[in-house]
Amino acid sequence: MRMFSALLGMVLLGAASLLSACEGDSTNNDSGGAGGTGPTGRQACYDYCHALEVNSCPKASDTCTKQCDGLIDLYTTECEDELGAAYACRLPFTSTCADEEGACKDEWDTFEMCGGMHGCLILGSDSCPGGADMNGDVSCGCGDLCFGKTYQTDCSTPAGGTMTCKCLIDGVEVGTCDDGDQLYCKSATRGCCQAEYFKIPPPWGL
Repeated sequence: MRMFSALLGMVLLGAASLLSACEGDSTNNDSGGAGGTGPTGRQACYDYCHALEVNSCPKASDTCTKQCDGLIDLYTTECEDELGAAYACRLPFTSTCADEEGACKDEWDTFEMCGGMHGCLILGSDSCPGGADMNGDVSCGCGDLCFGKTYQTDCSTPAGGTMTCKCLIDGVEVGTCDDGDQLYCKSATRGCCQAEYFKIPPPWGL
């Protein structure tokens, strides 16, 4: 669980200092939404998708605008300004199809942190360290930031046995459960901890 704590600390540290949004021009459909000096999150994302297509960038995709809508639908309008800043920052890089991820990392981290406060920030496989030992015993722990709380699992499966999990919310164990022969190492929003103790609402809790 130390790896998860370190990762979460890095996310929180990056979100603590909100940087100024990069400027971008709005060229596509009107979407309404939150106010401010820049485009809305949905519009900024549309602009980015349009620029990728115009410049024939490898990242261009027919589903790009649908992904924009999906992000806004998931996080409602609570994180629209943060999403707008992230995509406005990425927009200038489309003229040369350059990789913008490193240059706009702070803006994107800020959006993801907002997502963890108003939905779930699924930290991914890096937050689920685990593996099997020489005896065939398997262990795995996962962590996610959902609605401002950390949800963690600490699971183990003896060789040939069934998996048992410790379930923690904000570092406090709230119970244990048996998840049969399934070892979930993708997200804390899956498995018996979610079903019996976490109860994170859909679409976050799977």
